[in-house]
Amino acid sequence: MGLQSPYYGDYPPFHYRRYSTYWSLFFGEFQYLFAVFLVYFGLPSIGIYVSPLVAMNLSVGLISGSYLAEVFRGALKLVEPYEITVAKVAGMRQLQVIINIELPQMLRFSVPGIINEFFFCIKSDALCLYCRYR
Repeated sequence: MGLQSPYYGDYPPFHYRRYSTYWSLFFGEFQYLFAVFLVYFGLPSIGIYVSPLVAMNLSVGLISGSYLAEVFRGALKLVEPYEITVAKVAGMRQLQVIINIELPQMLRFSVPGIINEFFFCIKSDALCLYCRYR
């Protein structure tokens, strides 16, 4: 989800832009501990029982996905527009432009943000203990 989100605002269908924005706003504002408690203690109220590991993976995955979506969106804005124009003039289709021009450069620009979010995920794994020993 995080890697697809930057493209939702720029390419049709344009109603995905709203979905991408809501995804980042909703899950980006959650705190890790609140999300773990919401998943671990909230899902059993509707009949879905999960282990602390599943609750942790689900909550950290959703929050990290929203942060990584913003990292990728910022990295996509750093790709020079003239490179995309040159690729289109050279006869490349839109998917070829994305795969051969935009995606490699976007990943290169987003490496510091990916590493930063990876460390936040490692640090937030300790929150799983709160669910285990209630």
